[in-house]
Amino acid sequence: MIACNVIRRSPYNLSSLGFARLKAAWQAYIIARRGERLNMKIYHLIPVFVFGACSIGVQAPDAQNTPEPSAYEPPSRTVFVAINGDDNQSGAKDRPWRHIQYAIDHAGPSAQIYVGPGIYTELITISGPMASGINAHPSLLKSDGAIIDGSGKTPANERGLITIENASHIVVTGFEIRNFSTPAGFSHDGFPKGIYIHGSGEDIEISHNRIHDIHENSTCTQNDNNCSSAANGIGIYGDTRTGLKNIKLIANEVFDNMLGASEALTLNGNISGFIVRDNFVHDNNNIGFDFIGYEDDVCLACTEPENRARNGIVQRNIARNNSIIHFGANPWYGGEDGNAAGFYVDGAHHIVFENNISTGNDLGMEIASEAPGGSSSDILVASNLIYNNFDIGIALGGYDANPNRPGGGSTARIKIINNTLYHNQGHSSELTLSYRISDLDFINNIISGKTTTDALYEAPDTNAGHVRMNWDHNLWWADTGRDGIPVPDANGLIADPQFTNIENGHARVNAGAPSIDAGISQSPITNWGDPFWQDHYPDGQIPVPGETDIDKMPRQNGPLDMGASEF
Repeated sequence: MIACNVIRRSPYNLSSLGFARLKAAWQAYIIARRGERLNMKIYHLIPVFVFGACSIGVQAPDAQNTPEPSAYEPPSRTVFVAINGDDNQSGAKDRPWRHIQYAIDHAGPSAQIYVGPGIYTELITISGPMASGINAHPSLLKSDGAIIDGSGKTPANERGLITIENASHIVVTGFEIRNFSTPAGFSHDGFPKGIYIHGSGEDIEISHNRIHDIHENSTCTQNDNNCSSAANGIGIYGDTRTGLKNIKLIANEVFDNMLGASEALTLNGNISGFIVRDNFVHDNNNIGFDFIGYEDDVCLACTEPENRARNGIVQRNIARNNSIIHFGANPWYGGEDGNAAGFYVDGAHHIVFENNISTGNDLGMEIASEAPGGSSSDILVASNLIYNNFDIGIALGGYDANPNRPGGGSTARIKIINNTLYHNQGHSSELTLSYRISDLDFINNIISGKTTTDALYEAPDTNAGHVRMNWDHNLWWADTGRDGIPVPDANGLIADPQFTNIENGHARVNAGAPSIDAGISQSPITNWGDPFWQDHYPDGQIPVPGETDIDKMPRQNGPLDMGASEF
């Protein structure tokens, strides 16, 4: 009788795989080495696959005392896809495959997949351990001029042109991703996305992609019942108890999308640890960047603390021309005034916003919580330029006076330090404080408006629920009237900031400007305890207002200036 043994010398832990996966794993291993000279001794394993409950192998006598490794290092395989390829070929550079999905399904873990120029009309799914990598060898899907085009395909439920689900250690880079639209009409079940990440996973990087023309074409509005209208350019949803960790969105461009009730780039739900850096999000008909918590339908199994995006760095991004009414009307809102922010925090916590630019949006930045009883908390907004937005520069707090209604949330422990706000007034103000704000530090900022200094600030007259509001060392200015500082800023200045070229997006000031060396130094943040902060800052100490200004010049070089730019 032949005993059944776990094959220990194969590159995969075969005992954890079913027969189909075991067979696919071994085939990937063999194919990866096809044509190579294998320097293998006779005692190396010769696997035998049996249509039964076990697999057997010949084990070397000297392997009896060899400890089983705690984790394998998979044979990283490099394959190629070309528009004139053939899936019956080997996938080598001179014999490329035809379809991206075929490569993902057959290349094995930690594969390096290179996709050549051309238009690929596929819906791509990266799912499970066979498409994942490991920390030292992430799976790579890299474009060399490839376009993924969804023209003619109808989104069903939540789907991306690229969907990553329950996968880890993934890099997707260099693609143009375009044309994925719902049908016209009142109601449908589609929620299209350019890139969609959900489930459980970690260490996923999306970089250097161009995502556009993802369209929600429903005519239903927020006042209709039993209909939905939503799309994302990039939609990342932590919809499991395990959630998503260590997500990187680097140097992507997201534009010309029709979003319905949703956002161009969003991180929502159980997501902990993310970097959003050097992205350009523009010309979309709703919010640009959104960081969300408390939405019950995102993670049904999550506790309330789990169901919040948290621990992230949002740095050197541009949000431009994201508006509900100014750049293509959004039917979901039925012609109401625009309230699309360039950057929006809706129930998330522990996020650094640094060196970003927000312009041409309905609102420059909003920190609030739509969920009754919810809160956006522990947010640092430092060295950002917020200018020429249509209505408001920065809005804070729950927007409804009743805490039990939508918009009844709050903000807590918000630091707004060394930012420049310029000409954001529409019918509102540069800075709008709504309801239930606690522990606000508003320090070293430049606020320069269109009309009078009294109109730079807006807040409810009574019952706002504000607690500990710290205003200090800000510069206030307005074009037509300087009638005093609108808040109790004992060390504030009323003075012309003397910008050099603010209308073209430069926060720099002239030599001799009153903001130079007029700021007050700030202590670093030291009490954000998640390991994420230890990984990204020495000893977990987050510098305030950051290591550099918006022009990447050093901040910590003598007395601080006011505003986003250090002279």
